[in-house]
Amino acid sequence: MTTRSLTTGLALASLLLPGALAATLQVHHRLLHLSSDVELPQFEHRGAIDLSPPGSASSSILTTKFQPDSGSSAVIEEWINRWKKDPTYHNGEIFYQVALQRAEEDTPDMWDVQSVRLCHVPFSTSDTFVLHLSPSAKSVIDREGESKSFDDRNLVEWFSYYVDPVPRDGSCSPATLGPSGSSSSNTNKRKKPQPPAPLLSNSTVEVRDVVFTPKVALRPPLPMSSTGEPIKPPPEKSFLQKYWMYIGAVMLVLAVAAPPESEEGPDNGAGAGPGRKQK
Repeated sequence: MTTRSLTTGLALASLLLPGALAATLQVHHRLLHLSSDVELPQFEHRGAIDLSPPGSASSSILTTKFQPDSGSSAVIEEWINRWKKDPTYHNGEIFYQVALQRAEEDTPDMWDVQSVRLCHVPFSTSDTFVLHLSPSAKSVIDREGESKSFDDRNLVEWFSYYVDPVPRDGSCSPATLGPSGSSSSNTNKRKKPQPPAPLLSNSTVEVRDVVFTPKVALRPPLPMSSTGEPIKPPPEKSFLQKYWMYIGAVMLVLAVAAPPESEEGPDNGAGAGPGRKQK
C-alpha cells in the first residue's frame, strides 16, 4: 500500500505521540443492479483501513494501510462470473459499490457509498480509496499540544473510490474491454503465461485535506407574480423624461436674467453730430 503526504493540515500529526491518533475504518462492498426485479443485497465486509500518525516527529506523513479480508477477491470474482453473460453487465447496469463505515455503532444507512461499473473491475490493475479529512480532524490537539479524545466519525468528511484503468468512453462493450490488436496477442503467445492476480488485490489509500470551493455571488432572483410569471421591470426613461424639470428651470432662469430691450430703437437719440439739425 502507498501513502500520500498532506500539504496542509497534517503537520499537526507530527506533534502527536505514536498511537495518539489512530483510527480504523471498516470497508464493505456489494453489487447494485439497476433492474427492479433484483432485490438489493446486503453489504459484505471487505476489509479495514488503518490510520495512524507518523512514526517520527520529523515526518508529516499520515500512515495508511488497507487490510483486505482473505476471501474478498474470491467474492468479487464470483459476482463477475455470475453476471458477465447477462446483457445488463455489458450495458453498464450493474455497479460495484464500496461503503465506508466510520464508527462501529454506525448503521448501513449512515455509511458513505461510492460506485463503479462492475464490467470495469476484471480489467483494472488497481483500485484507490481517497479519504478527505474533515476540518474537525485538526482539533485533536489542544492549545497545550496534548492530544484530545478522538472520534472516528469526525475524521473523514467524505471519500471517493475508483478503479484503474477504465475505457475512455466508460463503456462496457466487449470490443472496448477485450484485448486490443493482434500484435499484443502474438506477444502474449511468446511469453510464458502468468497466473492472474486476485481481483482488486492492489489497493491504494490516499489522504487529502478537504478543499472548499469559494461561494459564488449570485444575483437576486427575479420577482414573480402570483401566476408564476416573472414581473417585467418598467421601461427605462429617456434623458428628457428624467431631467426635463432641471432643463426647464435653467431655461426659466436664463429668461428672467436677460436685460430688457430699449423702447427708442437702436439709435436711442444719442451720437448726433454737430452738423445734424435737431428738431
